[in-house]
Amino acid sequence: MKDHKVESNKIADDLEPVSMYQMFARMFVALAKEVVDEFGEKGEEAIKRGVWKFGEERGKDIARRAMLADKKMTATII
Repeated sequence: MKDHKVESNKIADDLEPVSMYQMFARMFVALAKEVVDEFGEKGEEAIKRGVWKFGEERGKDIARRAMLADKKMTATII
């Protein structure tokens, strides 16, 4: 079996690896802060709307995929 070199997203050897989830959460915080600092309450409301819309779309996609998975399971059982 071949030895596979493990790649990581470490910045330096002495730091723990950071997950993509952590990186995107940190990026969101930085972007949201800049928007709110620049545009105040209107910026904050825009961020809230964007997060809400993202959640709605994500929920719809999860429901769609769950229904497809259920249909595949039902077809397999029958």
